[in-house]
Amino acid sequence: MPLGPGTSTPSTKPPFCYSKSPTISTLKEFCQDVEVAVSKVLPTNSPLFDKVSVLSITWSNDDLGSKPFEKRLLDIFSQKYNFATKSFVIPALVNEPTENLKEALREFIPADPKPDDLYILVYSGHVREFFNKSFDDLLLYGRKAPFSALSEDRFPSGPSIRWSQIAPCISTRTCGRYLHILDTCEAIPATKWSQFDSPEILSSGGTRQGSSKLENRLLQVLADSLEEELEPASVSQIYCKIVRKCEETQLIAKPIHVLEKGKPSIVLQRQQHLSFELRLLTDTSARRRALATMKYPNVRVLLSVNVAGDIPPMEPEHWQHWLETNMSAEELRSIVQLEGFYVSSCLVLMVSVPLEVWDCLPPDQGAYNFVTFMRCG
Repeated sequence: MPLGPGTSTPSTKPPFCYSKSPTISTLKEFCQDVEVAVSKVLPTNSPLFDKVSVLSITWSNDDLGSKPFEKRLLDIFSQKYNFATKSFVIPALVNEPTENLKEALREFIPADPKPDDLYILVYSGHVREFFNKSFDDLLLYGRKAPFSALSEDRFPSGPSIRWSQIAPCISTRTCGRYLHILDTCEAIPATKWSQFDSPEILSSGGTRQGSSKLENRLLQVLADSLEEELEPASVSQIYCKIVRKCEETQLIAKPIHVLEKGKPSIVLQRQQHLSFELRLLTDTSARRRALATMKYPNVRVLLSVNVAGDIPPMEPEHWQHWLETNMSAEELRSIVQLEGFYVSSCLVLMVSVPLEVWDCLPPDQGAYNFVTFMRCG
């Protein structure tokens, strides 16, 4: 039986129950992080990419029925956004398909990409973790072996590709922006994928039992969202739109989104040359619409925020007023709502924030803890 913290008294609770979350020094830090998060998600002041290229990858022995979803997404990218699109089918009849895929990736991303180029890599197929001696790898493959033939239905039937072998074709590039869209059969955390490189990632997040169902296919729900967009939208906004629909329909398989470290979310918009005046008008309209969506959403995220130091007790309305008045931009002052607070050795605020803010808060800040999704209205 584990011991209680700092004592020799046995406890029925495991040690992690006594662990304390990190704290921030002042509540002002939280307000500043919220403002930075909003700036990362809003599609304003975003560069118009000189060139946007999309490469979609599937397997010739694909058993997920990916082709119709892939075709629709590529059609939207090509016809609505004017992106250059290409599809590559990994041959499953060869013993070693890795070189084929490497060559396709080399052609897709030039040796000297320009800073204002965007490369979108779409993968639809199976993925599973592969444990190497020195690090964990990922295995890509097109068809699963029959369940009856193996003890666990996770192994490939046919050739496979280790991600670490093809990652250098992408991750060694120092210029341009990169977005990976991963529609996989089981829930491999996007953070596992990003250990090999650091692009922005939008990944399926379903279980093996649920993610292959039609209504849970990432390529389908992504195409639905892109088709409905009338203005430029960041990947974070699109991700939050999909999550809201998952909450409305009570789907378990929500996608996963990982921002590129230190960068705002990539903005998807039609490739066209606009005058400065028209561009400014478009940016202003997109910002106004995005803020309206944040302030009056149907789904918010409940967070706990831990603040260190001696905090004087205050009435709830005083804390709410403090939060609002410490946002530097007036248009952001109603974006954080106080749901409750507790004062002990530290101040614990329960606050609700828009999905977009939660998505872009610092991922390594342990003082902010996800509690639950909140349905509003």
